[in-house]
Amino acid sequence: MPGKRHLFYWVIGGTLGQRMLQGIVNPKVYSSVELFVVEGNEMKQDLMACGYDNVIVVPNFKKIDYIPPTTRHKQGQKTRFVFLSRIIEQKGCTYIIQAAEKLNANFKNRFEIDFYGPIDNGYTCFSTLISGLKNVNYKGFLDLRDSKNYDVLATYDAMLFPTFWPGEGFPGVVIDAYISGVPVIATDWHFNKDIIIEGQTGFIIPPHDVDALAQSMEKVIQRPEMLEMMSDFCQNKAKDYNVNNVITMEFLHNNGIV
Repeated sequence: MPGKRHLFYWVIGGTLGQRMLQGIVNPKVYSSVELFVVEGNEMKQDLMACGYDNVIVVPNFKKIDYIPPTTRHKQGQKTRFVFLSRIIEQKGCTYIIQAAEKLNANFKNRFEIDFYGPIDNGYTCFSTLISGLKNVNYKGFLDLRDSKNYDVLATYDAMLFPTFWPGEGFPGVVIDAYISGVPVIATDWHFNKDIIIEGQTGFIIPPHDVDALAQSMEKVIQRPEMLEMMSDFCQNKAKDYNVNNVITMEFLHNNGIV
């Protein structure tokens, strides 16, 4: 007779626990799951609140074969911010543009922002919003399946990620930023606080707060000397998310997966 099947649920994204708590999903549907593997502590707490104590946290990860040399910010250079994700309002793109407008009052010639990613069909105002800002640009796609594009990402000083997208889990783009030595300014949204170390690998700001976003960007513009230290912290932290350091045989055996 075949052996007993073991059911493990490796949860992608950050909404399952909340959907259970809200009654959208019946927790009993998952009663046969022996182990939930989730991307962050918030999800673990949500599932435990639904009666599940068989939950472990495993961060997002990827195979890291290349660590690019970082481009050190030089005194007098413009501070270069980057956004790299799907270009949609819920990822905070409008807030980035509004923050740029605020900063342009005093720092217009001291920073620039480049957007990379597919523009969502429903976000029709994006091109109009950036058209009047000479220091905000849409740069198309940056395909990080080509390791040479990590060299491009490494030329930036900070990544902007003021997301409030409901389905956000552990964003792989944060790992990409760390690989490239780029600190991240992100919202306190879902798992971001688990990933970003305040003042070392980035800054956490409240969701929907353009002023807080602009203030964190100003901090980076005004204090370029801190970027070198933060860049080193990021690249060291990236090692924690290398698949070879996350999914080890010891981990698989200890959790009964193999």
